[in-house]
Amino acid sequence: MVAKSTAVVDTIYRFRNVYVAHQDRELSDPELARQALKDWTNGPYRLWSCR
Repeated sequence: MVAKSTAVVDTIYRFRNVYVAHQDRELSDPELARQALKDWTNGPYRLWSCR
């Protein structure tokens, strides 16, 4: 369960750091944006479900 929780947080954190917080890259790929939005919205639920 811990590994699964860590993977969820890591996915969200990496996207946040690259595209949102530090804007190292421009987010111009709509599919990447769509998947990231799904990860961000489902992340809290998945973390809660791991309890």
